[in-house]
Amino acid sequence: MGAFWSVACYCCCRLAGAAVKVGAAEVGWGLLLPAAVVVAVGRLTVRTAGMADQDQQNFDVNESTEKQKIGKAKKRTSTVWNHYDLITKIDGAWAVCKYCKHEIKAAGHVGTTNARRHTEKCDAYAKFVETNPASNVVYDHDTYVRMFAESIIYHGYALSMVEHIKTRDLHRYLNPKVKDISRYTITKHVMGEHEKYKKIIFDRLHSVSSRICLTCDGWTACTSRAYFALTAHFIDNDWKLNALILNFRRFPPPHDGESIFQFVKSLLNEWDIEKKVFSITLDNASANDKIVEKLRKDVHSSSPLPLDGKYFHIRCAAHILNLIVQKGLQMIDVSVKKLREVVRFIDSSDVRLSDFDKAILDCGDRTSFRGKLVLDFTTRWNSTYNMIRRALDAKEAIDLFILRERELEMIFDEEWETIGNICDFLEPFYDITELFSGTQYPTSNSYLACVINIEKLLYDSHKDPSNAVRKMAKPMWEKFDKY
Repeated sequence: MGAFWSVACYCCCRLAGAAVKVGAAEVGWGLLLPAAVVVAVGRLTVRTAGMADQDQQNFDVNESTEKQKIGKAKKRTSTVWNHYDLITKIDGAWAVCKYCKHEIKAAGHVGTTNARRHTEKCDAYAKFVETNPASNVVYDHDTYVRMFAESIIYHGYALSMVEHIKTRDLHRYLNPKVKDISRYTITKHVMGEHEKYKKIIFDRLHSVSSRICLTCDGWTACTSRAYFALTAHFIDNDWKLNALILNFRRFPPPHDGESIFQFVKSLLNEWDIEKKVFSITLDNASANDKIVEKLRKDVHSSSPLPLDGKYFHIRCAAHILNLIVQKGLQMIDVSVKKLREVVRFIDSSDVRLSDFDKAILDCGDRTSFRGKLVLDFTTRWNSTYNMIRRALDAKEAIDLFILRERELEMIFDEEWETIGNICDFLEPFYDITELFSGTQYPTSNSYLACVINIEKLLYDSHKDPSNAVRKMAKPMWEKFDKY
C-alpha cells in the first residue's frame, strides 16, 4: 500500500513541476505537463481540475465498456477453454493453461485461435493426454444427459441416481470432463424422452392399416394404490404382431363402472384411436359388462365396428381358467396343507434354511434337488403348482428335515402320492395358462383347442382313482360349465 501512494505522490509532484526525491536522489522538473492528464493506478483515477465534463463522461463510458468486455470473458462456450483458467487483470481477461501455466490474451474480442494453437503445441498437455486417455475423448454434455435419461428409463432406476456420490465419481473417472447434473435436470430430460417416444408410438399406431385390439387390467398394489394399464395389440404393415403398453397410470377412486368407462374413454381420446379399435379384453367382473357396452356404443358412433361390434368384448380366457382352478384349490387335500406348513417353516428363518441345505447334502445321490423351496400365495393358483412341483423334487430332503425337526408333522408316502397326483392334474392347466398369457404370438387360434382339452380333462377326472383329484374336479367342472 505504501508503494502505491509513493507512485501517486510522484505523479502529482511531476504535474506541479516540483523536485521529486526518489530514494536518495533528487530530480528537478522544469517542464510543466498539460493539465488534462489522467493517472489511473488499479481502479483509482486521478483527474485534474482542468478536465472538461464531457471528457470525463467519455472516459467513464470507455471504462464501463472495458469492464463489460472483461465480464463477458468469463463466459466461454468453446470446449477449448476447458483447458484454461480465466483470470482478470488490469488490461483485460487472460487465460492460463492448466498444464504449463502459459498465459494468453482472452479479452472478449479475442477468438479461440491462439488458445487452440497453444493447446496443440503444449508439451505438458500432450503428457497429460498420454497418461489419461479418457481425457482426450470428446465430451458432449447434451449427449451425456440424454443417454443417462435413457438408461434410467430402460432399467427403471431412481431419478436420484444422478446425485449419488459414487455414481458421479465413477463417471468422472471414466471422463474427467463430465459435469454433474441434478435430479430436477434429469427429470426434465426423462419427461422429454417420454414425450419423444410417445410421439413415435402415436405415429406408429396411426400408420398401421389393421385394426387395434386392446387389453385392460386394473389392480391394487401392496401400497393399497390402484393402477390401470392399457395395452394395444396389432399387426403392423410387415405382418408382425405387436404389443405396446400405452398407459400405466394411477387410478384414483371411485372405482365404479362409470369412473372406469370415463377413464378408458379418456385414454382412447388421448391416443386418438377410437376409429381403429376392433375389440377390448377385460377380466370377468360383472361390472365390466356394463362398462364394455357403453364403450362399444361410444366407439361404434365414431366409426362403425366390424359386425356391429358383436365381437367387441372379449373375455379374458386366462382369468376364466384362473377362476376355475381356484375353485378346485378350495377343496385342496390335507396333504398339500401339511406340505405348505413345512415349506413355510423352512422359509421362516436363515437357521432353518441352513439346516435344510445340510439335509440336501446329507441325502447325497438320493436327490438331485438344488436351490430352495417356494411358498405359494392365494392370489395366483400357479404358485401352488410351482410349490408342489419343487417340493416333489426335494422329497427325500424334506423327509430328512422333518425327522430332525420334531415340531413338524410327518408327510407319509400315501400323502406324497396324493401330492403327486394333484401336481399331475394341475400341470395341463399350468401349461394352458402359460400359452394364453403369451404376447409374442397369436393365441386366438389355439383358444378353442385348449378349451376342448380343459373340458376333456375335467370330464375324465371324475373317474380318476385319486379321491383328492375327484374332489377338486367337481367344483371346477361346475365353474367351467358356467362360462
